[in-house]
Amino acid sequence: MTDRSLSTEQTPLVSNRTANKPPSKRAGVGLHHRSRSNSIKESGDVLAVTRGTHQRKNVGKFRRKRQDYATWKGRIGVHVVYDELDLKKLMNVIYQTLSTEWESVDCYDVVRLWLPVDSHQFSGGEEGHDNVPAGGGEYAEGDGQIHASMPEVFVFGFGAVVFWNFRGEETEKQWIEQHLSPHKEVLGLRHNPDAIESACDEMGFAYGEQFKWHRDVVQLLTRDAGEKLAVSFAVAKSSNLSIYEWRMSSAIQRNAHIPEDLAKHGQLHLNRREINVEIGRLYLLNNAINLETNMLDTPEEFWEDDRFQMEYDESIKYLDITKRVNILNSRLAVLKDLNSILMDAAHNHHATILEWIIIILIVAEIAIESFRAWRETYLYEEG
Repeated sequence: MTDRSLSTEQTPLVSNRTANKPPSKRAGVGLHHRSRSNSIKESGDVLAVTRGTHQRKNVGKFRRKRQDYATWKGRIGVHVVYDELDLKKLMNVIYQTLSTEWESVDCYDVVRLWLPVDSHQFSGGEEGHDNVPAGGGEYAEGDGQIHASMPEVFVFGFGAVVFWNFRGEETEKQWIEQHLSPHKEVLGLRHNPDAIESACDEMGFAYGEQFKWHRDVVQLLTRDAGEKLAVSFAVAKSSNLSIYEWRMSSAIQRNAHIPEDLAKHGQLHLNRREINVEIGRLYLLNNAINLETNMLDTPEEFWEDDRFQMEYDESIKYLDITKRVNILNSRLAVLKDLNSILMDAAHNHHATILEWIIIILIVAEIAIESFRAWRETYLYEEG
């Protein structure tokens, strides 16, 4: 098994090369990324970087940088605003609103966006920059390895957006409104505001000797972007599942009066249209949970590169996604019984209407026959 630890022998944190050496390529996960400029200017999104003269660092400074990286504490935020996002169209229009300093890579069902921070030039994220937390560090040499405090965004086709190293929830929401919401051709249906709030989540991340989760903080083992992708997939699925949990809770609350009405009055105080609407809602929820989502499926990204599938599986386990899906299906079974009651009520309502129609027709026929008999009797007596 290949060692992916933060060993300085294998992947040195800071190179002793001079500043005249061109910066190394920082590749994305699985596919070639779109190359962008190395210098980062101030933008409304994240941070400012100034280009200056670089000098060789002394050993003490190197050790301080290494310590900063080892003790780095970052933030992960996740939002689910739309039920789906067209990633192919997104790649064509994202740079209409997003600064060209951002780099991107499209990996099957996810687009990764990140803002490179050039070695020896990171400003440290001063208080004046709202989107990037304060911190220092260096890029590691080698493809796919990343700066500890580098802002990253993972946009998933099923609607979830995962942020790394953004300052807070409001900043993340602003990013979505500025860079996703304007592109109407990319967006699916917007979720209910309460559902969006229920899916909003945050957690922390750090680096350590082994990959693990503890008290909503994930400890990463490597600086490889693939490890962040594995964690992002898990937390994105968790928040997407929160949408269905909210919809399930709403369906239960909306129909809580039905058993009570049956127990008290022996019938439902719903007309046929209301019953049909509720039946349709329950069918949509059932299809969404079991047919339209891939909560328990392994992402296609790991079929091509399975180095971090173990980290993905551990994250899925920590976030209780399998258990939560089973609970949803158990509650859905109860709602299916309620659905049967509603269908029976709809049939009974229809049958009752037919019975009344038949009764009215019989009464009308009796009235007509009675009138005819009276008329014949009256004419006979007159004759």
